[in-house]
Amino acid sequence: YNCNIGDQVQRTYLQRGLFQLKGHTFKFEKFGNQQRQFFREFGSWLEYRITEESVYCLFCYLFKEDNGVQAGGDTFAGKGFKNWKKKEKLKIHEGCVNSAHNRARQKCERQSKKTQSEYKNRLNVVVDYIQFILNQALAFRGHNDSDGSSNKGNFLELLRFLVDY
Repeated sequence: YNCNIGDQVQRTYLQRGLFQLKGHTFKFEKFGNQQRQFFREFGSWLEYRITEESVYCLFCYLFKEDNGVQAGGDTFAGKGFKNWKKKEKLKIHEGCVNSAHNRARQKCERQSKKTQSEYKNRLNVVVDYIQFILNQALAFRGHNDSDGSSNKGNFLELLRFLVDY
């Protein structure tokens, strides 16, 4: 996916969560005479990609603003970071309270709250359906709940009826 991805892809990524390897032996990169490898200090927002042996900022990848300068440029949202010798760049990328990274994080949190609110509303509707059926002393299930059945029972038929509106 590219950086300007839609809401559905954002929701899918957020539901799946960060891809962080537990117990994986990370590849060493040679920097002069030293061997360096990935470290886990910034685990709350870094996603590691095995195929590229690099990390990305999940917040910036999903919610990057197109309005210009950000510490690390497009590295954390597009190219990937793997310069383990300069891990201070990760702290710089996080930046201050109003940094591009933190604005992307706030967008992510707002999106998550919005999604939670939508799910809560849907759940409340389903609970209301159940209360209605119970108050009317109706059976939940029909004789045949299979896909081909013309009457799947009060609960499923009521859900299907109301979803159409």
